Amino acid sequence: MKVAIVLNRVQDIPLMSLLQKTCPVPSKLIITSFTAWDEFGWRKPKNLQVWLDKEDIESVKKNCNNVVVCRSAGEYKSLLSDVDVCIGCGREFFIFRPIAKTNIAISGTRDYFSRLLDIIPYYSGGLKIVLNSEIWVNEATAGTFQMGTKQNYVQDYDYVKQHLDTFIFANPLKEYISILNEMGKNKIREELKIPQNEKVALVSFRRADPWHTIYENDKQFYEASMKTFRDLKEEGYYVVCRRRMGVDDRTNRRSTSSEVINYKDFEEYIDLELSGWGSYPSEIFKACYASDLFAMTDTTLMCHKEAAICGIPTYMPFDLNRDFFQSQVKGWIPAIRDMLNCGIIVNKIPENDLKSKIKEHNNKWHEGDLQVFWKEALKNN
Repeated sequence: MKVAIVLNRVQDIPLMSLLQKTCPVPSKLIITSFTAWDEFGWRKPKNLQVWLDKEDIESVKKNCNNVVVCRSAGEYKSLLSDVDVCIGCGREFFIFRPIAKTNIAISGTRDYFSRLLDIIPYYSGGLKIVLNSEIWVNEATAGTFQMGTKQNYVQDYDYVKQHLDTFIFANPLKEYISILNEMGKNKIREELKIPQNEKVALVSFRRADPWHTIYENDKQFYEASMKTFRDLKEEGYYVVCRRRMGVDDRTNRRSTSSEVINYKDFEEYIDLELSGWGSYPSEIFKACYASDLFAMTDTTLMCHKEAAICGIPTYMPFDLNRDFFQSQVKGWIPAIRDMLNCGIIVNKIPENDLKSKIKEHNNKWHEGDLQVFWKEALKNN
């Protein structure tokens, strides 16, 4: 059996590195480093972009085996032409027409969900869509988040139900907890150069995209972020800062945001910065595991994807009485909105233990594990 694991986005390095490391059969990790437009002729076009820089690529090569950096669409198609199972979580499956025999599209929290629903008929049974839990196909809970198409069919839950056999419900990232448990918090703190006997807050310093930010402008973000850093230091926390500094963030999404242009104003409140994507096990997971509190200056999937899995609560400086906040919450990722509703995203530094609430949340939103993923992904091959 030949397996290819495709990496396109920098934020997917932790997941794809884990899959390449744990694949039950030999696999190659293909990094797409080229641009391409879709071959389907979608009414709303989409393209493949270059999201890993030279440093990102070198870090992946250092930690993974059999890495291939692909520089053109032709090379990509050639590499996949004799592959039995292709695994990816970027745009590849709705950019290129089907190539591999079986295609595993990891959507997780409904990433690119509407696009993946669009391509189901084109793959003639050769596509599987991976969601973190079965709750993501529950209309009452997930609603129409990331649903809706410009194609000539109705994309609704009747359509989802017709294709239920397309879905795999598993979150391979849960495996990081087993890996980090074996390492232990003391060893991880030592590796990251975090003091052993201090309480630690990991801060996501990053303004969110317009559809889910809680701020109307960068001035509000700057002021709230500054207060967050100061409050944490006054509470005696050792502050670890994480920014999104990938190619897309630096040059496009956040090029004029405070975490980029005003970072020096915050440095006196930061003890350590960990903004890389390299290392295995994942640096983000290690930082969360080594911390006592996760703080986000604006909405980020890290609170659900890493912090909740590591069992730590999330602090966020929101004001429930602000109309803009209430309006934005309606469009949040449903799992993050659930964290707010069940009290594990809080607007005061928590004094009580929230582990039981976090566990309940995880049981609902992070269902299957790495073993379930590999069993289903490699089935019939």
